[in-house]
Amino acid sequence: MKSLRFLYVLLIAGTIPTVSIAQNTSATLSIKPKEARPIIAAAAKLNSLNDDAVTPWHLAATYSEFDDKSNVIDQGTIDVFWAATNHYKVVYQGSKSSYISYVTASGVNFTGVQQPSHILAYIAKEFLQPIPFPADVLKHFNFRIDSKVIQAMELRCATLLNPKPETEGGFLTPIYCLDVDNPILRIGSHQFITHHYVRSNHTLFQGRYIPNDIAMDGDLAPILRVHLTILEPLSDIKAADYGNLPQVLGSAGSPP
Repeated sequence: MKSLRFLYVLLIAGTIPTVSIAQNTSATLSIKPKEARPIIAAAAKLNSLNDDAVTPWHLAATYSEFDDKSNVIDQGTIDVFWAATNHYKVVYQGSKSSYISYVTASGVNFTGVQQPSHILAYIAKEFLQPIPFPADVLKHFNFRIDSKVIQAMELRCATLLNPKPETEGGFLTPIYCLDVDNPILRIGSHQFITHHYVRSNHTLFQGRYIPNDIAMDGDLAPILRVHLTILEPLSDIKAADYGNLPQVLGSAGSPP
């Protein structure tokens, strides 16, 4: 296998153009499925904050959502308070929505006056688990990594091949574009979302690569802009803050 420099994506540090992967691209098969799977597995782990290996954290971000004429149709903030993989809270506070989801071991509870748009709702997943396949599922998948050129920049993008039945039906084939020297996710996608989330200006937090900026563009106008404002350890864990969870992890990541 070639060195990591040839296994990931060549990308100018800092920013990335917010364009559709289908635009201005050329592709050459470069990495076969058998070699691609461990690369995606590493990227899935190192770009995720929803992992038992990290300690509790809090993040806050601002967002603006646009219509097809570039007018702002909603703007506000997103907060995520994370105690464990099945103990966290996501708060959306916008001009059109006020919504909280509580994730617990027994399921997800919601409260609020209006849910955020489908596109906006996936922003929390971009911070929590942008490549949404756990290791025990990834081992059954095959990916192909292609060299792509987008606006004069060479990218290495992984495409899921022949999804298993649990991912079929309305599942849009995901594409993940990675940095060349490190497994930093630069472009990602989610189920039912036809546009791509473009991630830039990453911060290294608890050994994970977290974007300070996330953008989504349509063909003629921006769709979404997100900017990270706070990313910090969370030391004071209170059950009441998580919708009266049955058990909440302590600050050291173990039961109190």
